[in-house]
This record gives sequence, C-alpha cells and structure tokens, in this order.
Amino acid sequence: MNIITIFFISISLACDAFAASISIGVCKKQNLSTCIFTAFSFGFFQGFMFFLGWLCCLYFQTSISDYSHWISFFLLTTIGINMFMHSNCNDFKEVPITLLSLISISIATSIDALASGVSFSILSISILEPILIITIVTFLLCFIGILLGKKLKYIISDTTKIYYLSGIILIAIALKILLESI
Repeated sequence: MNIITIFFISISLACDAFAASISIGVCKKQNLSTCIFTAFSFGFFQGFMFFLGWLCCLYFQTSISDYSHWISFFLLTTIGINMFMHSNCNDFKEVPITLLSLISISIATSIDALASGVSFSILSISILEPILIITIVTFLLCFIGILLGKKLKYIISDTTKIYYLSGIILIAIALKILLESI
C-alpha cells in the first residue's frame, strides 16, 4: 500500500475526531496549550488503537490470509456505513470537557482505527509508517478543528458533511482493496 493511500486512510480515520474537535472548539474556550493537549489525545489514541488492532490480528493472520481482502473490504465498508449512520449525531456538544471525557471521546473516535489496524495486519502491511502518519494527521486535523470551532462558533452547527466524506473515502478504499485482490 502506498503512502498516498495511507494518507487518505488517515484522513478518513481522523474525520470523526476532527468533527469532535470542532464541537469541542465550539463548546469550550481553550487556550493554545489546551488545544495542543486535546489534539494530542486524539492523535495518540488513534495511533494506539490502530496498533492494538494490528497486534491483536497478527496472531490470527495465517488462518485467515486467504480471505484477507474480503475481511478488509467488510471492515472498511462497515466503518464507512457507520459514518453515514452517525452523520447526524452531535453528541459531543453536550459533553463537559474534563480529562476523563476527553479520553473517552478520544477512544470512542478511534474505534474505527482499531478495525483498520486489523485490516492492515491481515494484508501484511508494515505498521510503523501508517501509525506515524495516522497519529500526525489526526493531531493536525484535530488542532485545526478546535481552532475552526473557536473561530466559527456560530456558523458551524452541522458536522454531517464531514461524516459523509469520511464514509465515502473508507468505502472507496475498501473497493480498491477488493478490486486489487480479485
């Protein structure tokens, strides 16, 4: 898998964290250090959950390698459809941003990274480069999302398009994996 594909996967995985970051920026006044810490939390958990999915699946790889493209297709398509289903969900606006709630939101928005890590393990793709790219892209998008939320507090109230775009990208990547292996 080339770096451009990994980059687009990273953007897709970070879209829900980006949407949460916009909501956090809209809901809570934050200084620069808090913005950095919040973006770091999202980036860290996105990379960690990706690694965790990869590691868990590593032990089962030999028994499912013949079906790997179908499993990857199913997982990425399911995540993409899940993005569509949650496109109208703006739950993050009601959550007070404490350390515990930030960690909870960071974990909740990185569940899709766990499933993507499983896909990478199944496809026997090297893990270090994707983890770094996913972590950095998530951090940057979330930092930008918080700043956008702060600046556009009264304009942005609907994150639906972010979720739709994320779902479309994940499903397109799933189709690409399936078509390349057939």
